Amino acid sequence: MLILACGAYGMRMGEICQKAKIPYDLIPFLEDKSVGLDERVERCLATGDYGSLAVVHCETTSGLLNPMEDIGERIKSKHPNVFYIVDAMSSFGGVVANYENVDFLVSSANKCLQGVPGFAFVICKKESLLQCKGECHSHTTRMLFHQS
Repeated sequence: MLILACGAYGMRMGEICQKAKIPYDLIPFLEDKSVGLDERVERCLATGDYGSLAVVHCETTSGLLNPMEDIGERIKSKHPNVFYIVDAMSSFGGVVANYENVDFLVSSANKCLQGVPGFAFVICKKESLLQCKGECHSHTTRMLFHQS
């Protein structure tokens, strides 16, 4: 996984990968600048070693709104086999966005949706989820695939 991080929540993605033993690289951006597909990112993606690229849409620690749609469009046009993962915890339901190129969107009901605290969900493309069969890193995911 390649993670683009410009704040605490992007950095936390790296911590999650580390604890789940998911191989990752993290490209840090300044906390007052949005992430983007700069030459560092393009160099990494050109190796073909990454199956996923992850970004936080709204980095609440800095208040930055990352260009999620632009990144998704560019990733899918140049690297269509790379999963695009978006953490939309602080933006889903509160910021109008086009999620067409997002493979996996992670959010929570208790942020912009003002729903039940502690309820998180993932919205994903079914074909993207099916490509992950047999690659799970948690008991929860294993149960999901065994029920189908």
